[in-house]
Amino acid sequence: MVKELLDRIEKLRALELNQEIIEEIISLYDSVCDVTLHNELDLSPILDYITFLCDDLGRFEDALEAFESIDKCLRQTGREVSSREKSELFYLNGKINIGIKCYNHAIVVLDDAKELADELYRTEGASIAALCGSIRNATACALELSGRYKEAFEYYKRAKGYAEIAYEYDSRANRRCLAMIYDNYSSSLDMLGGEDNTVLKYHSRAIEIYSELVIENKKYKANLANCYYSMARYFSKRKDYDKAERYFLESIRMREEIREKNPTAVDCKLSGTYYALGLMYMRSGRGISKELCAMNSAKEIRISLRKQSAIYANELADVFQYLIYDMGPEVDINQRNELRAEYVDALLQSNSLSEKENQNLCEEGYLTAYYMSDVGRYDKALSVLCGVIDTFISVGSNRWLLSFGQDEIDLLNKLCSELNSPEIYDEYSKKILNLYSNGSKR
Repeated sequence: MVKELLDRIEKLRALELNQEIIEEIISLYDSVCDVTLHNELDLSPILDYITFLCDDLGRFEDALEAFESIDKCLRQTGREVSSREKSELFYLNGKINIGIKCYNHAIVVLDDAKELADELYRTEGASIAALCGSIRNATACALELSGRYKEAFEYYKRAKGYAEIAYEYDSRANRRCLAMIYDNYSSSLDMLGGEDNTVLKYHSRAIEIYSELVIENKKYKANLANCYYSMARYFSKRKDYDKAERYFLESIRMREEIREKNPTAVDCKLSGTYYALGLMYMRSGRGISKELCAMNSAKEIRISLRKQSAIYANELADVFQYLIYDMGPEVDINQRNELRAEYVDALLQSNSLSEKENQNLCEEGYLTAYYMSDVGRYDKALSVLCGVIDTFISVGSNRWLLSFGQDEIDLLNKLCSELNSPEIYDEYSKKILNLYSNGSKR
């Protein structure tokens, strides 16, 4: 039964994913996982399922939930887990923590994975090399995202060595591992000022391998798009903007094709590519319209991402920061205020606001309310002002609410008067006064 289900999953994963196919794959994996755990079978299908959630879908919080459920089941049943399975479980836990931006924890977990894999490598040799390389590659990613670039490069360098050993051992099975590590290694080398020809050599080899893999299996299209993005950054850094633009646009084209097949999927890497393209247009002076178009595309994706998860808070803040404050004078004050209002709306529709987001909501919310009032959009201004207050009260955050002063209370009064809504003024002025009377005033 399990073999039949896995064969079906393999056929489906070779297709270009859409929502229907994804739902069927997840349903099949659920069945496989149940049978595997209850009959103490090899854990490989479960590891594949978590990998699918991470690598193919980018659904790291779902992957974390699946991982914790499986870990709990293994502990309750007392099932014996081999050293290789333990290493792979630690590795996947590390990848998940990178995805949810818990980089320090990822480094700790991946160190456990590395220790187990290295011990296996000493006895089993090249058959474990791909795992050793992948673990070091993930550790390097976590270090790099923590700003520890030199340490990251050393891990990428070791990962490359293991990947090359694995490729020599079984080139067909380990092509993807080699391409992934070559792409990351060359980007890290470039960041640290490596020789151009060497950087370009590994970028090009990664593209070559993934291009071959895409012909065989469409699921590698996203990986190839990553490589085009890396190549775009390589040329942008050297101010060869024509080539950089071509690679950025090719990466975007491929990711948009993936999104077209599965409109419900929201791709953080696609938003990052649009954002990088917008920055390149700014640096190259290729016109405000191109820059604004790219940044707006990044913005739309990041709004959707933030609604899904709090882990994308910084990405959302970055793109609005750029659009509101960093765009050139061609973007007038009214456009910036409309963008500010859009950011406030996005925050008000999001859950689990961070302290920084609370600060942004307070500051940008007040400015938005004043702007909307000035242009006669009183209903919008009042909605924003009340939304800011309600959000802070609902999450128990008084710190930024207490920046309300007499000016804001006067604005609340003005808006309620314009809209003939004295009951709203009474309700919200009482909320504010209650905070002060409770001794919370700063």
